[in-house]
Amino acid sequence: MFASNVLPYLSGVLPRNKQQSIKQTVDRCGEWKANAELLEALP
Repeated sequence: MFASNVLPYLSGVLPRNKQQSIKQTVDRCGEWKANAELLEALP
């Protein structure tokens, strides 16, 4: 829900940087997922 609301907003506000913004958002989501997996792996 959050991402589906924010991505169109970013696309409208930053049309020139649309591709870059979306790529950065996806990269951050990947980092968050990796960090969460690392935390879950800790004893």
